Amino acid sequence: LEDPKIFGRAIARPIREGDPNGIAKLRLMLGVVCIRRTKALIQSSLPEKVVEVHRLKLEGPQKVAYDAIYASTRVIVQGLLSGGDADVMRNYASVLECLLRLRQVCDAVALVPQERLDRAIEVAREVEAMAKKVAKGKRGKKAPMTAEEASKLLKKLQGALEEAA
Repeated sequence: LEDPKIFGRAIARPIREGDPNGIAKLRLMLGVVCIRRTKALIQSSLPEKVVEVHRLKLEGPQKVAYDAIYASTRVIVQGLLSGGDADVMRNYASVLECLLRLRQVCDAVALVPQERLDRAIEVAREVEAMAKKVAKGKRGKKAPMTAEEASKLLKKLQGALEEAA
């Protein structure tokens, strides 16, 4: 079906018109050129899954950077989770970026853009200040951060995320 007119008449038009035969014809054509291997088909040739946990003790600037990025990541994720699944899915790339930065700082602080690190440190300080403020009001019991507070911190971090991209 190299001729676009034949393709349009035999496949595209029936699909547009909702005719199930159009989809069936397209699947038949694509089935010849597409290779679909499911996990069940290749399970015997896959190696066994191995999970390794390595505990690292970070020190000095690496620990400061990790703690700051971890605190800011925690704020972002908690804020998104409080908004529901739709918020998480809309900001999926931001969550993945946070995880990437945590992994990078474990390898070398220099891998994390300085603007991102500065923003994370700023957010970590704000989180700490809010926690102290809440603790004073609750006789030492820390209350969870409100969705509004988490949203404010998320917006601050999003600027750094966009700059880094």
